[in-house]
Formats: sequence, C-alpha cells, structure tokens
Amino acid sequence: MTAPPDDVFSVKEFGQKVEQGKVAYKAGRFIEAIQSWKAAQAADPSRRGEVEVYLSKAISKQSALDMEKARKAEAAGDQDEALALYRHVLALGPRDPALLKQVTERVHAHEQKTETISRTLLLTLMGGFGLFVLLALWFILFVLD
Repeated sequence: MTAPPDDVFSVKEFGQKVEQGKVAYKAGRFIEAIQSWKAAQAADPSRRGEVEVYLSKAISKQSALDMEKARKAEAAGDQDEALALYRHVLALGPRDPALLKQVTERVHAHEQKTETISRTLLLTLMGGFGLFVLLALWFILFVLD
C-alpha cells in the first residue's frame, strides 16, 4: 500500500485548522483563531485567500480588545503594560491603516516618555553625585583640616 500524497495531508490539515479557528473565534479566543488560520494558510498556501477574511476579522477584534486594555492601563498609570499591549497590537499586524497609525504613534510617545524619564534620572543621579563630590571636598578641606 502506498502512502497518500502530501497534498492530501495539507488539504485535511487546512480544513481542520479553518474549523479550529472558527470554533475559537466564536468562543472569543481571537489569538487562538488567528494562530489556527495562519496555520491553515501555511498548510495550503494556494488557499490563503479563503481564510484572509476570517483572519482580518480576528485581528480586528483582538486589536480592539488590546487597545481598550492599553487605554485603561494608561489611565491607571501603568505605562509598561500599556506599551506592551500597544506593541502586541503591532505584532498582530492590523489591516486598518488608521489603527496602525494610531498604535505606532502611541508606541512612539511611550518610548519618548521612557527616554525622557531615563535621561532625567541619569541627570539627577549625576547631579546627586556632583553634590556628593562637593560635600566630600568640603569635608576634606574644612573638617579634616
């Protein structure tokens, strides 16, 4: 008995992954749906277009959830969590150009804020070190003299 051709397995796997994605999507597990549909595309690249609509919808839904969580994290002052969520949206590869622009701007703003805080901290530490040196010199010159 001969083994079935590879394309039989890819057709079967494609169908399974598409169905798994649909089940996950209906249950609100958008990340799982995205992974399933991407796996389906990889299983049979000639049929990529068949799941592209599903994939776009799942990416939109997950992006919206992550954006809402990021806004709440920002409002609560958790900048690290907000930045991580914005970066996750970018990693999903949103198809909406307006959303992509908005997320990119938010990531850039957070990175600038982080850089400003780092510089301020460094200057403060350097300033504190300068004060320490002055006090040490004063101590050496006037107290130990």
